Amino acid sequence: MSVSSHHHAPAKQPLLSDRSYTTLKHSAAIALPALSALYFALSQIWHLPHTEQVMASIAALNTAVGTLVGVSTLTYNKTRSTSALSFEPRRLTRRSTRSSSTRTRRRSTR
Repeated sequence: MSVSSHHHAPAKQPLLSDRSYTTLKHSAAIALPALSALYFALSQIWHLPHTEQVMASIAALNTAVGTLVGVSTLTYNKTRSTSALSFEPRRLTRRSTRSSSTRTRRRSTR
């Protein structure tokens, strides 16, 4: 049974623009880890100060940027999946009471 909506909700804007998303994603995946490794290496060679504090600060920044990118991805995917005008409700079925050792696990197709 298919249910259709006659109301058109305004399209939600993504959390980040494409350019911002790409920049932050590359920063989290490449630039910040490289910067941390570079500072560590140079601090060992040149005896730069506060090595642990600098590396911990870069790691914290990288965690925050990575989280922002992840949240942006989730909200973008959620916006795309809920923007459809119709949906097909899932039928709930009762599973058999086999023991957990004989139960087969299935991957979700969604």
